[in-house]
Amino acid sequence: MTDDLDVVCLRAMQTLPGTSKAQLLLNSARTLIDAGQYSQEVETYIDALLRIPGLSSQQMAEALLVRGAARRSAGQQLVAQADQDFRKVLQLDPLNVQAKSFLSRDHHANGSRVEAHLRLPLHLRLPLEVWEMITGFVPRYHLRPLLSVSTFFRNIAQRTIFRAVDAYLSEESEVIGRAMDFFERVKEDPTFAGRIQTLRIHIAMEESELLDVLLRIIRTTLPALKALREVEWIGYPEFSPDEVDVLRVSHPHLQSLGIVGWHFDAIGVSKLSALRKFCLRAEDDDGSADMSEVRAVLDNNEQSLRYLCLGASLNRPHSWDDAFESGAVRNLVELHLVDTRISHLVLTRLIHASRLRALTLHGSLEDANAAAVVFGTDHVVNGEHTILPFLEELRFAMVGHDDDTNLFRAVARFTKGRRRIRRLDLGTCPFDVLLSVLPTLPSLRVLRLRTHFLGDQAVSALVKTIPREMIGIHLAVSNSAHPLHEYAHEFTRFGLLAVLHLNRLSHRRPQPNSMSDKDLQIQTDAWLANARSVALTIRSLDFVGWHREHYVVVRHGDAVDLKELPVRKRLDCGQGVDLGGSDGAWLELKDVPADWETPGLDVD
Repeated sequence: MTDDLDVVCLRAMQTLPGTSKAQLLLNSARTLIDAGQYSQEVETYIDALLRIPGLSSQQMAEALLVRGAARRSAGQQLVAQADQDFRKVLQLDPLNVQAKSFLSRDHHANGSRVEAHLRLPLHLRLPLEVWEMITGFVPRYHLRPLLSVSTFFRNIAQRTIFRAVDAYLSEESEVIGRAMDFFERVKEDPTFAGRIQTLRIHIAMEESELLDVLLRIIRTTLPALKALREVEWIGYPEFSPDEVDVLRVSHPHLQSLGIVGWHFDAIGVSKLSALRKFCLRAEDDDGSADMSEVRAVLDNNEQSLRYLCLGASLNRPHSWDDAFESGAVRNLVELHLVDTRISHLVLTRLIHASRLRALTLHGSLEDANAAAVVFGTDHVVNGEHTILPFLEELRFAMVGHDDDTNLFRAVARFTKGRRRIRRLDLGTCPFDVLLSVLPTLPSLRVLRLRTHFLGDQAVSALVKTIPREMIGIHLAVSNSAHPLHEYAHEFTRFGLLAVLHLNRLSHRRPQPNSMSDKDLQIQTDAWLANARSVALTIRSLDFVGWHREHYVVVRHGDAVDLKELPVRKRLDCGQGVDLGGSDGAWLELKDVPADWETPGLDVD
């Protein structure tokens, strides 16, 4: 029976293609090495593997690495055993010259290797794990050059760049072609697919046979993304029960799901029971899924859910009261209510979510006076606030409450003295009220503010009230005494400032349809020169925001070049462009209303 089995196995192996034979030999060699049985047999396997025609450079490199590591390990073991022999010789004959010579030679060789390693530049001495941590803080624009430096850096850059992928689908053939190439590569290249942890699908298509084909391709591609942890679906058609069923089967332990569209159609989404993050943005409440499904999502993920984002449209009737009756609310660490009506019940429920570290309230309040009373119930006991004591970031951007001074004063008192606050955006809070709060926030690093008029005294007062360790500032104004770039020198006191956005709400890039080509060129050059002067003045900047446009700062000695970041897609996610990390993303977060046209957080 054993002989028959051997014959069958041999025939099966003979029918394998070359790449599969190579993988079989490599796996066999690894098995022997892991079992501590490195021998000539392993060498034979690797030699045979390297002679297989048509191998990719990646497969050859992997085989050589396996053999090289095994040889080095075996060699080190032999050297250690040899040293033991020489030491035993010296125990028997302390004056033996040969044994002393061998031990001395090994000691000098090891010392030389250490000295040679220390003479290498620092970037060549850092281990892989450190480089991967570093690249996690580098914007994609600056990661691209690493792709052509070496295989080592290329692999690091690829792992970081492809950790999160945005796939766009529209009626344009070029866009569809790129999407098809991506889905095909995911299916054919497991290594590439294994790098993708976050997939964001942006879709804007009408019902058609082509759409049906694309949706089937997406459903068959999702199971190939073995490392997938987060999925976002933005646009129309909305995330449907078919996609929900695929995810439930292929990724039952999915950690994050985001759904942005006109309707909520994701019937069955509540059956996902391991979610840590859930985001729902739906303008209408007449989708296929009942809104009670939102409550079910919270209830079924009560133990795991830590991040919740809910959004609707201020122009439509809606309510989150039922969802906020769920016990999951008290376990939340991040809560974002965006472009939505906030009822008194919702407000009173969320202030009892004592674990909250991040809170966004954007929209309108059902009762501003009652909200002011709720915020006013906060007290400080032994240096700690009684309401949301662990809060580290707060965004309070209200629509239609600009003149409600009592509300903003209550929110200011609620914010004042919070030593953990790192990111702050109080929307249209009066400038003098905001200035009374800022000096009491020693941990503040990211600030977004807006004022009607900016003058010399206002800028001077602002920069003196915030910590010198600021990382990001977004300053939006309706009017100013001088062009905004002339205030850049005031921000040089912040040695760590990486992102500065100067935003005059009435300004925009020169438009070609309103002037001649010559005037357009002159005004565009002036526009870019003013933005560049900000980067020249503040040497620490990595990004410049200039009247709602974003630029990467590229420095060549004393010279500065600005590389414009792509404008946001019509269907985009709330994270916007890559600004080097979570601080920049939070600072420049743009609301994405379901109608895709209204300005959201930038509303006048």
